[in-house]
Amino acid sequence: MSVRRRGAAAVSLAVAAALALAACAGGDAGTKSQEKTGSGDKKAAPQRVVVLDAAALDKSADAKTRLAVYEKKAKQLGTDVGESGKKPTVSMVRYLPGKIRLYAKASFIGTILEDAGLPRPANQRINDLAAEISPEKIDEADGDWIFTGVYGDPKAISRDKAEDNALWKKLGAVKKGQPKDALTG
Repeated sequence: MSVRRRGAAAVSLAVAAALALAACAGGDAGTKSQEKTGSGDKKAAPQRVVVLDAAALDKSADAKTRLAVYEKKAKQLGTDVGESGKKPTVSMVRYLPGKIRLYAKASFIGTILEDAGLPRPANQRINDLAAEISPEKIDEADGDWIFTGVYGDPKAISRDKAEDNALWKKLGAVKKGQPKDALTG
């Protein structure tokens, strides 16, 4: 298997797994964690919450060990995907009732992707939970890989409207067959 093909497979599987983990943690854990700790440092908020919660349960040593394993796996994932500067951009899209989110750096999935060193489109490199767009601006979701998911009442979600849009069909990742439905919750 070529390095490029292995890299693409690693991106696809890793992001799907990270999204599933984010769903188990409540989806927007990065922002909730920041509020819980009262810190302005959005980057490390999920890790900080693990340390704080572990201390409350007298499990600090276990938490530090698990975080070290996580950090090692995140770095290895980034290495497996490709060399710096040649890694594919990863776009994270979540359809919710009445809105579409492009998850950014302060989201739980955003911190995982950043820890892995996976690049994001410019509009998702903001220090915020997400950028919200309308179905008519779905072209702003472009990346080399697009991972999508839905959350909430399926009848109130505009996924079909967005993905039936001609702008969606013109996205590079869509043309290459690289949008992946990774999370439904």
